[in-house]
Amino acid sequence: MAHSISGYGAIALNVQNPCTEVSNFAAYKVTEAAIMLGGPSAINKGYNLKSIDTRYGLAVMSASGGKAIIEDSYIYGELTSNEDCPEGSPCDHCMMTGFVVN
Repeated sequence: MAHSISGYGAIALNVQNPCTEVSNFAAYKVTEAAIMLGGPSAINKGYNLKSIDTRYGLAVMSASGGKAIIEDSYIYGELTSNEDCPEGSPCDHCMMTGFVVN
């Protein structure tokens, strides 16, 4: 679980495998995607992921001609402003919710 992080909730290792899977992860109020997976594996798969009030939702992408698959995952809410910014800190992120697909 990731909460109130400036950046991604988690970044998967950039490896080349027959399949790379990220699963059973949730992120709340992170300023980028809940999870970033985009290495050169033949299949990059996200399973049981939850994105709550994040900027990009879930970023599961393919590379090198591979496939990107997302199963049993959910995106909740939309973060229109970063309410967790420390006092005096610029909150300069453009917020939206959704899938990043490549």
